Amino acid sequence: MAVDQPKTSKRLAIALGLSLSVNLLIVGMVAGAILAGGPPGSPDRSGARDGGLGSFGIFSKAMNEGEKRAVRKAMRENRGQFRNGRREAAQEVGRVIEALRADPFDPAALTQVFSAQQARAVDRVSLGQRVFLDGVSSMSLAERRDYADRLEAVARRGPARR
Repeated sequence: MAVDQPKTSKRLAIALGLSLSVNLLIVGMVAGAILAGGPPGSPDRSGARDGGLGSFGIFSKAMNEGEKRAVRKAMRENRGQFRNGRREAAQEVGRVIEALRADPFDPAALTQVFSAQQARAVDRVSLGQRVFLDGVSSMSLAERRDYADRLEAVARRGPARR
């Protein structure tokens, strides 16, 4: 006689799958916004607010147009890394679906998918940090101090209200 798995483990599997799907959707939207410069008609796309570098938050808000152009260029030069990430994310959804349908359910299979997702997110953050560091390293002392002053002013204003 086979023992039925408790309903809570199925619910947990569904919840984990939905959580992963939402996370992948958000990651895809953020990466797309970085590469495209924000949604159509947004201040980011037009360059009015932070030049399409929304994911850099306060750091991009303090950049002048030349600095924003340089960062966008560096990110475009690395866009292949983002394309590969989207392909991998799509494949992961398939692995999540397989794991959710598996009998017996194997939580380790979902853990592997989550680990891959986390590693890709760390890679994207590292890329952004490298681009930022390269840009700051190429600045003169006067340019760095000017940027620091702008960054401090943006930080004092606090988060933008929508």
